[in-house]
Amino acid sequence: ITGLNSTFSTIADYDFKVGDVTVIAIVTNTTPLEFAAQVTLLDADGHETEAQVKIPEGDKILGSADGTTPKESTIRLQLDLGKGGHVSNIGLVDAINVKLNASSAAVKGTTVPLNNNQYVGVKFQLELKGGITVDLDKLPL
Repeated sequence: ITGLNSTFSTIADYDFKVGDVTVIAIVTNTTPLEFAAQVTLLDADGHETEAQVKIPEGDKILGSADGTTPKESTIRLQLDLGKGGHVSNIGLVDAINVKLNASSAAVKGTTVPLNNNQYVGVKFQLELKGGITVDLDKLPL
């Protein structure tokens, strides 16, 4: 997802700290494969920002047992503000890049082949301390 600069710049204007801002990835997967994800925050020029996210150890994207029924996984991305831990470091974020690494085996007990109708989709939400949650793809950019 790109074009997020104004969203993260606005957040950087407030006195948020690590733990106050959480990026949530809701992943829908119809393939029989499980995935590990790597997420990178990029600036408008496509370079990695100092602010990054970490995926908790063991969090993975679950696969569909039948290769048709969507399987949903929710991953709470831990925000790392970079050098000095300043919230202003997220003000440069313009894009979220996700790289998926498939596990070598399909969902345990399945023999479902891959096909052209299967997909992996992701929706990002931003959760702010105090209970505010917004879908990043629905924000006016």
